Amino acid sequence: YTAFGLQELAVLGRVARVSALLRAAGVGTEYLLGLSEPTYFAKPLLDEQTDAHQKMTLQAYKDSLVLADWNRLPEEKRTAEKLAEMQGQLTRETFMVSARAMDTSMRMIDLAQPELREELFAKYNRHFIKPGQLPFDSTNPADVRRFLTEQTIQFAGSNLAKIHALGLACKYPNEQNITALGSLIDTDSFHGEPLDIGDEPITVRDVYQDFREVYSAISQTALALGGTEDGLELTQTFLSAYRMQFKQSKNDQTPITEQDIVTYAMSQLPVNINRTETIPQMESYIFANLVTAMYEDH
Repeated sequence: YTAFGLQELAVLGRVARVSALLRAAGVGTEYLLGLSEPTYFAKPLLDEQTDAHQKMTLQAYKDSLVLADWNRLPEEKRTAEKLAEMQGQLTRETFMVSARAMDTSMRMIDLAQPELREELFAKYNRHFIKPGQLPFDSTNPADVRRFLTEQTIQFAGSNLAKIHALGLACKYPNEQNITALGSLIDTDSFHGEPLDIGDEPITVRDVYQDFREVYSAISQTALALGGTEDGLELTQTFLSAYRMQFKQSKNDQTPITEQDIVTYAMSQLPVNINRTETIPQMESYIFANLVTAMYEDH
């Protein structure tokens, strides 16, 4: 089921733990400011993008979620036992609205929107510009690339390295979950043993999957900018920033080593590849090559 604009209280416990660990390690992320339990729930009357809604009690709202999922089930799966299971799952849930702080509400992909980019660059030039750093002009393609390289990509790489060194993985560090300043947010999918909530230790596959998600995010952003940016070159910048930070942040408790990463990346390389391969296969090949090249002097 999907409760639009709401989060389950149990999930928010994970978010709070992740935020505390990450902020203590100097990772750019979100900070949970407070929670509020709604006095009524809004069910969209037309679609999820419109304001028209119906006010509902908590129980009526839960019933509507169950009904929506029930209607999506194949006829053969609509049993009394299944209905009781669905109702039981929601009975234990409490929905909350959370207030969260982060470096910017703008995501990486928003850099492709001229008006949002202009607003972001103005704030950055006013509050975050570093000594000796030239201001950024949102209308200048060279400055957009410089911002992506010097800020967004560099900090995303550094932040992800710190997260992995802690023994955590993100799962979905996509273009909507990386801010335009390179912080990692929407942490309800972060997982790892150090959270002490029953998660399994992360594996090298988890780390590599995070890499792939960021690679896709960078590619999507480059494409949204009109193809004026080289996604592969930006990905190399990300991987370089990641490797440098990972060397500094890893410790005896870090469950993944650099050798684990390169070995796994090499295992993703096909024996042969030709022009008849599909685009996803080609992308997998290219990305695996990028990762192994990053560690070629390992």
